[in-house]
Amino acid sequence: MATISVLTSVMDSDGKIVVPAEIKEQLGLKEGDKVEFVVKDGQTVLRHAPAFVSSFTEYVGAVPVFANIAEVNAWVREMRGDDDDLGL
Repeated sequence: MATISVLTSVMDSDGKIVVPAEIKEQLGLKEGDKVEFVVKDGQTVLRHAPAFVSSFTEYVGAVPVFANIAEVNAWVREMRGDDDDLGL
């Protein structure tokens, strides 16, 4: 059976809440970490916010580095299978 801890904190006039040390320890939170408040059916859960991962990360290195626009155009023509030089 899951252990349930109920701890309290007070919100200050700026809307800031101090996360109790026990909770910070259990979640592995440290200064500067981002957290999420997830509200569902009247319950609120505090958890680590997932690290942002760009949707483009998986494509890093997929395209070669080009020195100039002529190299880019040549690569695009090669990828398309174009044999004729369009002078782009």
